[in-house]
Amino acid sequence: MTITEGLDKGRTYELEQMPVHIGRDPHCEICLPDSQSSRTHAVIRCANSSFEIEDLKSRNGTRVNGVPIETIPLHDGDKITIGRTTLRFSLECIANDIRPRADETHDSQTISLKTDELVRDWAESRDIEAMTRAKADLEALYRVGRIINSTLEVSILISQLVSTIFQELQRVGRCSIHLLDDEGDGLRCVASKIRGGGDTHDAQSISKTIVQQVLREKRAVLTYDAMSGNGPSDSIAELNIHSAICAPLQTQERIIGIIHADSTNPAERLTKEDMRLLAAVGAYAGVAIENAKLYGQLARDKGALQRANEELRNAQQLLIQSEKMAAIGQLASGVVHDVKTPMMVIMGYAHIIREKVGPLLSDADHRDLNKYIDNIEESVSHTDKVIKGLLEFAKPGKPSTVHINVNDLLRETLEFLRAPLCNSRTKLTTVFADGLPAISVDVNQIKQVFINIVMNAIQAMGEKGSLTVTTERAERDGESFVGIAFTDTGPGMTEDQQSQIFDPFYTTKAAGEGTGLGLSITYSIVKNHGGVIEVKSSPGQGATFRILLPSAGDSQS
Repeated sequence: MTITEGLDKGRTYELEQMPVHIGRDPHCEICLPDSQSSRTHAVIRCANSSFEIEDLKSRNGTRVNGVPIETIPLHDGDKITIGRTTLRFSLECIANDIRPRADETHDSQTISLKTDELVRDWAESRDIEAMTRAKADLEALYRVGRIINSTLEVSILISQLVSTIFQELQRVGRCSIHLLDDEGDGLRCVASKIRGGGDTHDAQSISKTIVQQVLREKRAVLTYDAMSGNGPSDSIAELNIHSAICAPLQTQERIIGIIHADSTNPAERLTKEDMRLLAAVGAYAGVAIENAKLYGQLARDKGALQRANEELRNAQQLLIQSEKMAAIGQLASGVVHDVKTPMMVIMGYAHIIREKVGPLLSDADHRDLNKYIDNIEESVSHTDKVIKGLLEFAKPGKPSTVHINVNDLLRETLEFLRAPLCNSRTKLTTVFADGLPAISVDVNQIKQVFINIVMNAIQAMGEKGSLTVTTERAERDGESFVGIAFTDTGPGMTEDQQSQIFDPFYTTKAAGEGTGLGLSITYSIVKNHGGVIEVKSSPGQGATFRILLPSAGDSQS
C-alpha cells in the first residue's frame, strides 16, 4: 500500500498478515495522521481467495476509485480514499504467503479486467500458447465486428451479437444482454437465450452481485467455481451458476448496458481468456449499439421532418388554392355586370312577349308558346342566381343555410338537368339511401355544385354514357356526414390530371369548350360548407366524384 495523497505521501506499507485495519488509532496496521479519518476507519481482508475492503461505519466514509463503498473486492491499482488521504492498493506490497493463487485452488474466484487493459494483455503475451490465444481472440473480434457492423437496426444487431457470442465462446451456456434506461438507473433485458434452446425471455437469469460490481467499477468480471465456495451469493446459488462473465457494453463516454454469459456445467468453466474476449466484444458492441440507436433516432427525426414537410407542402397548396380562388373572385366581380345586363334584357323581352301574345296563349295551336316563355324565364332566373353566387364568391361570407334532405335536392337538380341528359342520351341511375340526416347548406350553392359535376360528366362521356348518383351515410374522423357520389363511364383521368382537377383554369376539354372554373368553384363551395370533395379515377375506367357534407343531425326522408 502506497500513500499517493496526504501527509505521509510516498510512504509504503508492506502487508504481511490479514486483516489490515486502517485509521487514526495507533493499533491499526496502517495508521493515518489524518483528522478526517475515524479511529478504525476501514479493514482489508482476504475473502474467497481475493481481497476486499469494508468501511467500518466511518464518519466520512470510504471511497474506492472515487465511488463510496460499503464492502467491495479490491484489485491491483485501486485507489482508496480515506479523509484527505489516498492509498494505492498493490499486490506487490502483499507478502507471498498471504497472496491468493487462483490457479492453485478450486475455491470461488472473482477476477476483473478493465477494457483499457485488453491491449496490454495481448501485447504482453510471451509464450506460444498465450500468443496463439491472443491471435485467436483478435480473429474472433474481427468476425464479431463484421457481423455487428452489418446492420443499424438495434434489435437485429443485438440478436446477432448473442448468436456470435455462442459461436465464439463455446463454453457459454446462457447469454443475455441488458441495456440501461435513458436515466441510467435501471437495466432492461433486450435478449436472453440458452444455447440450443432459443429465447428464455427471463430478465432475472443473471447474477445481480456481479452486475452491480460491473456497473460500479466499469470492469468485466469473471467468477467461477462459485457453487463450491463458502456462502455463494443468493443469485448465483439460485441460478446454479458455476462460472459467469459480466462485461460492460460501453462507449468512450459511458456504460450503456451489460453482457452476461454463464455456464451451469462444472466441466465447462469460463476462463480469464473468455472474459478478455467478452470484454473486448462489449467495448466493440457498445459503440455499435450506440451508433445504431443514434441512427434509429435520426431516422425517426427524419420521418418526423418529412411528415412536417409534407404538411407544410399541403398547407402551401391550400394557400395557393386560396390565392387562385381569390383571383377568380376578383375576375367574377369584374365580369358579372357584363353578364347580368343581357340577362335582364332577355327577361324583359320575355315579359313583353308574354304581354303581346297573351290572347294567343289560350289557343290550342299556341299552347306550347307559354311553356317556352316559362323556360326562358326559369333559365334567366337560374342564371341570375348563379351571378349572385359569383358575387358572393367575390365577397366571401358565410353561406345562407337551411336544413334540407339531400335526396330532395338531388331530385330537383336532376329534373332541372333533364334536357341535357336526354339530349346526350345519358342513362341516369339513382340509388338514394333512406332515412338520411338533413344537411345544413346554401341550397343554390349546392345545386351549382351538383350541376357542375353532372355537366362535366355529360361532356366527358359524349353520347350514350351512364351516370349513377348515390347517397349514403358516412363517417370521417369520428364525424357524421352525408355522402353523395357521381359515377360516370367517361374516359377517366390520370393521376396527374386528378391532382390538378380542382385548380382554377385547369381543364381537359378542347380549347374554347370550357374555362376550367367549374370544379374549382365547386371545390370552394364544398369546402366553405365544411365538407370534402374527392375524385377517384383511372384511364379508361370512368370517374367518381364523392362529396361529403356535414350532417345536421335530424333525420329526414
